[in-house]
Amino acid sequence: MEVEKLIFELLLGGGIGYLIGSVFITYIWGQIKGIDLTQEGTGQLGATNAGRLLGWPLLIIGGIFDILKAYTALVLIYTVFGLWLKVNYLEIMLASGSIGILIGHIKSIWIWIEKHQWHGGKGGAPLGGILLFYSWQTFLFLYIGLMTLMQIIKKIITKEKTYENFITNSVVFVCIPPIIFLFTSNIFYFGLILLLEGIIIYSEREKLWSIIKQVKNPPPTK
Repeated sequence: MEVEKLIFELLLGGGIGYLIGSVFITYIWGQIKGIDLTQEGTGQLGATNAGRLLGWPLLIIGGIFDILKAYTALVLIYTVFGLWLKVNYLEIMLASGSIGILIGHIKSIWIWIEKHQWHGGKGGAPLGGILLFYSWQTFLFLYIGLMTLMQIIKKIITKEKTYENFITNSVVFVCIPPIIFLFTSNIFYFGLILLLEGIIIYSEREKLWSIIKQVKNPPPTK
């Protein structure tokens, strides 16, 4: 009976996270403006592609929305199932919800229903929302502090090279697990973040490999 309850709560948390994580305000905005983000630019629905195609306000709004949808989903799970229903496996439910959020953002079921194709974003912004829920100190330190610093350094040093975001995101990614452990001393959170980062890296494996090859063998300068 306990195993069945654990599996039910695991699937329920993941399902709630997935459905909320699959929502994209950028796609809705693009449809209103007559632009299909799945067919333009990189074809991704994240804030970066939306900002390039529809202007910097959507870059900011889309990023904030993706952070807040992840944070809101976890707060919803915590409030309903932790405070009200007092389920036995709340931490597991929150963890499965976090995984569901990320997978939903990468492969949106709502877009698939409309287009019968999988589309989504990279996962950086919802990962920020998950960090905000588990450790707001880590979120502020990395996403507000370190990310801003890296963006400034990037503009000064890299001169808009194609792999500039790869460098910035790599530094932040490496820092997230030890920083969240530093602030929380929770090995479960440390492991969860590693797993979430693994999902993002796996989903972007082909692009990452092409960037690595480009960095190792840059094109000859004219």
